[in-house]
Amino acid sequence: MKTKLTALAIALMGLAFTSCSDDNNDDPGLFPPTVTESMKEKLNESLHTDFPFTKDKTVEWKSDTQNKCFKAEFKGEDGISEVEAWYTHTYNLVLTEFDYDKNVFLAPAGLNAAFNQTDYASWTIDDISYYRFPTEPRSFYEIEVEKAGNPDTYLYFRIDTNPETKEKVYQLYKATTQNYVITPSFDINSVQ
Repeated sequence: MKTKLTALAIALMGLAFTSCSDDNNDDPGLFPPTVTESMKEKLNESLHTDFPFTKDKTVEWKSDTQNKCFKAEFKGEDGISEVEAWYTHTYNLVLTEFDYDKNVFLAPAGLNAAFNQTDYASWTIDDISYYRFPTEPRSFYEIEVEKAGNPDTYLYFRIDTNPETKEKVYQLYKATTQNYVITPSFDINSVQ
């Protein structure tokens, strides 16, 4: 009898551990792995409200099951930058990434001025991205720079507003060789 109970206990434990894995596998029951046509219709309505110029653009929709978001990929209004807009399952915009590549002229003049005052001004700019969140204090610019003999470095600039002039002020917040993965849950203010 004791052997049967031990075998039953082992079998139940094995079943419990296999059903409660912690390997971060996507659960298609919780978030769809593909974007259906009816979803695209609703997502495009939200996208065209947030970015009216996209009505005339080719938009590619993807399902990001890991972050539980839908991503729209399209060319920016300037026709050069690459844009990713992240939406929740309720079709709310939670993050927009504007990738300017090396095109410094697409970035605000104030950001260029702030960059030119850093110790990295003589380094080569490899990439410029702007991450815009619905709440402005979380929005920031990332400039990736490189110089021979040095590891790639990422400069994070926060955006503040001058209380007197109401102009945007770009301040270097962090310089690091760590390349952060930016998702809707990322908060630049938590980076030390």
